[in-house]
Order: sequence, then structure tokens, then C-alpha cells
Amino acid sequence: MTAGPHGFGGTEYRFDQAEIGHIHRDGTLDIPYPISVRNELIAEGMVERHRFLPETGWTTFHVNAANLERGLWLLRLSYLRYAVREAGKVDGWDSPRAESLLKELQRAVGADLFQAMESALRFPRPKVQVHTAHEAPALRPS
Repeated sequence: MTAGPHGFGGTEYRFDQAEIGHIHRDGTLDIPYPISVRNELIAEGMVERHRFLPETGWTTFHVNAANLERGLWLLRLSYLRYAVREAGKVDGWDSPRAESLLKELQRAVGADLFQAMESALRFPRPKVQVHTAHEAPALRPS
């Protein structure tokens, strides 16, 4: 992952050539997701539609001292979708790296959001078990 200046001000974060998100100087954090994932995050009240690109997968989150952990979690979620895809393509979906990243993604988001990501990104069915919300709570910030 790399960080650098963003074209509209602030800092941009990339996984290889893909932008995982950027933060503007005023604390506005913009992150792209597949539309089904964006819709799930909006439904859960985690993010808003992007102000200028509302019909795309771009989302907006306003970072402040009280919700910094959630902003970092949202960036991590964006990073993980690219990391999982790259590990599966490069190492194979049965590789230890791909399986470890899939498990981390499942723990981070929980079953419903993982299913949206899996469908949108065409992950193969994981061999690891997805826990229900009452078995193992997602590692998402409150």
C-alpha cells in the first residue's frame, strides 16, 4: 500500500494501481466499494453516498476524533478486498495467504457484508466457515 497526494487535496491510498480511498484536509474520507457493498454499508448507517458521484460505489465518511477507528476500519475493508483478490489470483485461492485474508475479511465484516463482497467480487466459496452474528461478532468498530 502506498500513500501520496490526492488530486483534489489531501492524501490518497493505493493498493498497487487501485485507489482504496482518500482523505481530504477537512476529514472527508472517500472510499470506493462495489455498489452492493456500498449499499450494505449505507443501510447499516456506516457511510453516505459520495456527494459528487452518488450513483457509483464511492462512499463518504466524515472522520473526527470520536470515529477515527471506524474510518480506519472502512479503509481496511477497502484494502482487504484488493488484497484478497490479488492473493487468490497470484497464489491461488487455496493458498495460506488467500485463506488468511479471507478469514480476516470475514471476521472484520460479518456474514451479511461478507456475502455482498463475495458476490460483487466473485470470490470463490471460502473453505472457512462464516460465523453467525451471535457466534462470533464482527470486528467492526461501534
